[in-house]
Amino acid sequence: MRMKNLLIRVLVIGLVVLWAGANGTLGEVEKEKPRGAPEKNALKVSVQRETRMRASGMIREITASSLIMERNITGEIMEFQLEKPLVGFSVGDKVAISYVQKEGRNIAKRVIKNNSRKASKPIKP
Repeated sequence: MRMKNLLIRVLVIGLVVLWAGANGTLGEVEKEKPRGAPEKNALKVSVQRETRMRASGMIREITASSLIMERNITGEIMEFQLEKPLVGFSVGDKVAISYVQKEGRNIAKRVIKNNSRKASKPIKP
């Protein structure tokens, strides 16, 4: 009888250990976090994003530090400060400019040539 009670106790304890291990409650191991993953209790810092605007037109004047453009639709003259000198652009080129406004100035972030669209072929009925 004693042997039977001992055997039952060992089996019950073994089953409890196996069940706890299978559920992950016994000896929990911390999983590795991928690089750059935020911590659960980390403070979230809001970063103010800059609003980019776009304008297109024709270059009127260009220097190493600035660009003056006449807009296509409104005829408005806009001046942009350049972060670095532009290569391959000249007066009269049609361009599209992506820019931000800082301290009342337009800072050009990206300048690309705006190729005129070719006339599409008429659709035959």
